[in-house]
Amino acid sequence: MNRLPIRRTEGFSLVELMIALAVGMIVIAGVVAFTVSTVGSVGRNIGATRVMQELRGAMSVMTREIKRSGYDRDAIDGIALGAFPSGYAALTINPAGDCLLMSYDRVGVNDANDAPGAGEWKGFRRNVVDGRGILQINTVANPPSCTTDAGWIDLTSPQDVSVTDFRLTQTDLAPIPAGATAAGPIFVALREVQIQMRASLVSDAATQRGLNERVRVRTDIVTFP
Repeated sequence: MNRLPIRRTEGFSLVELMIALAVGMIVIAGVVAFTVSTVGSVGRNIGATRVMQELRGAMSVMTREIKRSGYDRDAIDGIALGAFPSGYAALTINPAGDCLLMSYDRVGVNDANDAPGAGEWKGFRRNVVDGRGILQINTVANPPSCTTDAGWIDLTSPQDVSVTDFRLTQTDLAPIPAGATAAGPIFVALREVQIQMRASLVSDAATQRGLNERVRVRTDIVTFP
């Protein structure tokens, strides 16, 4: 009776097992590194989007209000009477360039007067609280002040972003020429305000975004030299 030959099965040697383990660890490390990098990139993109949402929301409010600066329902009468400037004409930016005060005539508010009153003033500024920059708006103070906290409320969320830079610049597109006299013609000054802002994520200061905008003030200033 013939017997079948017995086959001996040999396993991996210790060296082979160590090589396989090392190769497996390298592959796993690469996968983990790629996953961590992807998750971090997604997180940074989400953070950057959050910063831009805050800046765009604040910018939308500011541009809408600044465009209205100086509006006066009695402007036509003032031009006819030669009694300008209007009481609503002033648009002031503080020397630091981080606070703007303005006003415009509102129907049903302070109608008995020719100058701005409560509810017709607007203010925008950057304020620092607990080391975090915040864009703020003031719609209630009469008038607002850049240096006091009365009436100011937050436009950006200090829990999420810190506004690191906020700069306002007014440009007269058609300034009154030098040497103008009382007997000269009427001049119309065209105004523009440039807004520059930059903010970072509170949880990751390296995640920063900026936004710039030029706002044409719709109400021109008529001046009788």
